[in-house]
Amino acid sequence: MTKASARRTRATLFAATAGLALTVTLLPGAANAAPEAPADPGGTPASLTPPIPSQQTLIRQDASLTKAQQRPGVRALVKQLGAQGVLELDPATGTARQVARTDGYLTPPSTAGAETVARDYLRAHPDVFGLTAGQVRDLKLRRQYTDVAGIRHLSFVQVVGGVPVFGNGVKANVSRDGRLINVTGSPVRGLPASLPPAGISAAQAERTAVRDVAGARAGGTGTDAAAKQVAFVTGDGTARRAWRTVTSPDGHGMWLHVVDADTGRVLHRQSLSSDLRDAGTPGAAPSAGRPSPSSPGTLLGPGQVLAWDHAPGDVRGGTQYPRDLTLRGWLPADAKTLSGPAAHVFSDVNDNNEADADEEISPAADGTFAFPFKPFTGDGCGTPVPCSWDAKTPYSWRTNREQNAAQVFYFLSTFQSHLQAAPIGFTRAAGNFDGRDGDAVQAQTDDGAAVRDGLPDGNHVNNANMNTPPDGQPPTMQLFLTAPSDGYPIVQGNWGDDAATVYHEYTHGLSNRLVVDADGVSTLTSMQSGAMGEAWSDW
Repeated sequence: MTKASARRTRATLFAATAGLALTVTLLPGAANAAPEAPADPGGTPASLTPPIPSQQTLIRQDASLTKAQQRPGVRALVKQLGAQGVLELDPATGTARQVARTDGYLTPPSTAGAETVARDYLRAHPDVFGLTAGQVRDLKLRRQYTDVAGIRHLSFVQVVGGVPVFGNGVKANVSRDGRLINVTGSPVRGLPASLPPAGISAAQAERTAVRDVAGARAGGTGTDAAAKQVAFVTGDGTARRAWRTVTSPDGHGMWLHVVDADTGRVLHRQSLSSDLRDAGTPGAAPSAGRPSPSSPGTLLGPGQVLAWDHAPGDVRGGTQYPRDLTLRGWLPADAKTLSGPAAHVFSDVNDNNEADADEEISPAADGTFAFPFKPFTGDGCGTPVPCSWDAKTPYSWRTNREQNAAQVFYFLSTFQSHLQAAPIGFTRAAGNFDGRDGDAVQAQTDDGAAVRDGLPDGNHVNNANMNTPPDGQPPTMQLFLTAPSDGYPIVQGNWGDDAATVYHEYTHGLSNRLVVDADGVSTLTSMQSGAMGEAWSDW
């Protein structure tokens, strides 16, 4: 679940699928959430601050929006679209957040390229999008790809002196036969020609971001390569040079910040974490749309694992069978760790978010990654689900540590292949997770299992999460042990052994890569959109 503490200055939910539209003629957009002052470094972490209101409570009809609605070009387009048209204006920019039709397309078929179709439509409606012909020409095409249905998806970013504008821009979707399906994005009017130079470095901005979430003495990770300069438009319309950072403060998940490059002030913070504990415990694996069960095979040598398709003890797929990962292209034949195109899996038992040498999974003595599951006995075990550790015995999780990591690697590789195929088509071009692009899933199994003298503490049981940065940066999936507690009867097991949990978390990554702004940053930041994300992951 996307944490309620996420902040978004321009909280906009864009269509993840090209045909999404609202059945109204003219909608006001959601007002900007006011930028917050930086968190007190010695005070309450941002992760504990109250959530912003939902978009429904922010919708308003203010003077600037009324003025935008009265522009001749806006009125003309409303009339042209008719009763089944959609024209949603953003009161923060006075420009179109979404233009579409519920009964068809915006333009007729065309033999012109998809980019030409989109730019021509923007040029034809300057009052609606707030862009002159020259500004349309200067839009930077950040991404264009064709999905499995033949729809072309285009993302244009606005730039100021070569620096992309944060949170605004234009996205367009064009059908196979050249018809414009919809346009989204809330472009900014009247941008300056340049920005003042930066006064702080990327490293300074990252340190500010970590302190903003976790306090002055917090540690955390962030890389200069992950930081990029952006132009951030404040509530009064001023464009400021800023740093966009992605950091992982110790114990606080993954966060995206925008830090003023002159003053060092935090202009925006956004959680990139989706958390299982707050979403509720998932049930069995999905009954539809799941990967097909694998057939038993024969262990041949390196690149083999033992894995089930659902969960241990499940009558529909709870028995380990040999799986050939090398044959499927999921693991190199000479692999020394569980690292392939889909994922890198290691056991982060000390919860330092790094793959220490003794946390990697090495091949067994026979050269395979085939580790038999060894069930535990005791209260609540084996009826019908077996236990994988003893919650009262330190380090007992080591018995199945390697097995669990190999199982998670199998799940992640299976699901990546499933999602790449039709009808979903979550491919490299669409922004999936692939080691060839430097962003394979970094799966941390048995997360925090040893932080309390060989046992997990209360923050490292009965949970799982997915932390999803923009495309090109690797996401992190953390999977914890499970243990019963008062009011929570659950087997002494491991969420990594359960396909439903792994697929649920992975789907958070999918939705946070597809439902994005023009620059590829997730827009699932409000309570409503977060609830939709949970539903998509459950489905």
